Amino acid sequence: MRTWILIIWIFLCASCDEKNHTEKETYANGRIKYIVEKNDEDIQNGLSKFYYENGNLEYVGEFRNGLRIGHHQEYFENGGLKKEATYVIEDGTEKWVAEKLYGLDGLIEIHRIQVDKEVSVELIKDDNSFVSRDTIKILLRLVNPKYPNSIVVLGDIDKNLRSLNNLTSRTIIGNNNHEVEISHSLSEGSNVIRGMFRDFKYEPYPKIDTLGYTVAEDSYFEFSLKPKLKTTL
Repeated sequence: MRTWILIIWIFLCASCDEKNHTEKETYANGRIKYIVEKNDEDIQNGLSKFYYENGNLEYVGEFRNGLRIGHHQEYFENGGLKKEATYVIEDGTEKWVAEKLYGLDGLIEIHRIQVDKEVSVELIKDDNSFVSRDTIKILLRLVNPKYPNSIVVLGDIDKNLRSLNNLTSRTIIGNNNHEVEISHSLSEGSNVIRGMFRDFKYEPYPKIDTLGYTVAEDSYFEFSLKPKLKTTL
């Protein structure tokens, strides 16, 4: 009986593997554009590779039913590493556990230490470079906003104190524009940036002829910047 169960299990596993197929496309110059493994529902399931038209690798990573899993890498068109990220799948949801972003010139590295999944961190390209001497520009974006307005606050924030009345360093973002550009001066020591997005909507105060916000959600972020020094031989 156990032998039959084992045979059936092997057959089912083999059948699952056979459902995967490989999709491939090329550029007009004949070079490969992408090679993607998909399941019978045409969803990425397995290894995916994307290439630039010059033949350099653009993206490589493993997928499971459309969700990223394991170690993923992105590259600039010149072949330099752009991003590394590691993902796990928990309860059917994709979750990152580590992430590093690199500048085009390889002189800056961003390491996300602890960022709520709703907040993304991106380097901003300016005049073909991400960093000018000791200053870098960063774009913070609330990826899946629930409400039409956001406030961004930078600095150490006590998550238990929800009042913003005593905070002076804040940026108010307009309706449906849940992103903000910040500049940071790099130092030789710690370059940790912390803060939060407050996603909210305006509602009339009860029995008062004025507007305030009573519905809000907070998303906290924290990441570090690591400058890299050029080496000469």
